[in-house]
Amino acid sequence: MNKTLNPKLFEKDVEQIPTRNGYGEGVVELGEKNPKVVVLTGDLKESTRVEEFAKKFPERFIECGVAEQNMMGIAAGLAAAGKIP
Repeated sequence: MNKTLNPKLFEKDVEQIPTRNGYGEGVVELGEKNPKVVVLTGDLKESTRVEEFAKKFPERFIECGVAEQNMMGIAAGLAAAGKIP
């Protein structure tokens, strides 16, 4: 198996897209397929690209603010209740 990078990776005509864009698109796709998916964020909605999820599923989006430890407790409670945080 060849594990080298694509030789065209650093050419100027190759469009580079941040990985987090794919994450944001992915959670929207998951949310469309499964109503149990819930997104929590620690005041990083723009950075993690979950704005579209928040717009499309506001009832399944929780902005926890800068309180990551609290967010983990919320996620655990949601999981215990059958949601997918």
